[in-house]
Amino acid sequence: EPWTDGSRRLLSTWCNVHKPGTSPEAVLAAGGFLARYPCYINKKTGERVIGEHRVICLPIYGPPDWNAATYIGVQAYRLDGEPLEIYKGANAPPQLVKVKTIGSATGLIGVEQLTGIDPAAIQRVWKVEGCSDMLALLSLILADAAGGPILDVVLTNAGGTLQNTGDLVEPFAGHTVNILHDADQPGEDGAVKWSTAIAAVAATTRHVRLPYNVAE
Repeated sequence: EPWTDGSRRLLSTWCNVHKPGTSPEAVLAAGGFLARYPCYINKKTGERVIGEHRVICLPIYGPPDWNAATYIGVQAYRLDGEPLEIYKGANAPPQLVKVKTIGSATGLIGVEQLTGIDPAAIQRVWKVEGCSDMLALLSLILADAAGGPILDVVLTNAGGTLQNTGDLVEPFAGHTVNILHDADQPGEDGAVKWSTAIAAVAATTRHVRLPYNVAE
């Protein structure tokens, strides 16, 4: 579904509510697109049902083909900021969630930023813990660039801080990489895990810690 002036205004509102400081430009730079939810095939009629809710979809990319035209899944948020409903059966109430992964979670979000960029022009690649952090940091980077060249890229993985790194380190190869996770024990453990994996392919790897005590 194409972005319109109206949906872009709703996107601005969603950004302010989702995480203050997040910009619509960051959502679009990360490949965010508009879709409908839920969409499914009616088993009785065979017809495709188009859902009533508009959702922001952030594409997930994974190995072996990191091409930005072939995403393997999305993380979806309702554009109006309300929870998404997950069908749990005819006799059960729906589960309400803030974000839903549709398709595979074995991949990275933000890879769209690498499209059309000379790898040699990238000064730093940031690996952060989740989509909210990715969008917030990317918003700061875009604002600081003020329309000039973007020298930093921000990526996150779709499966949580302790997700198996597997083959997900390829986009970091040859770059200066900063790993920045939450100041809690899962974030710290995940950052160590990702730092170790990325160090095998990156030119330089740094574990950047927030200036807070690590919470349990």
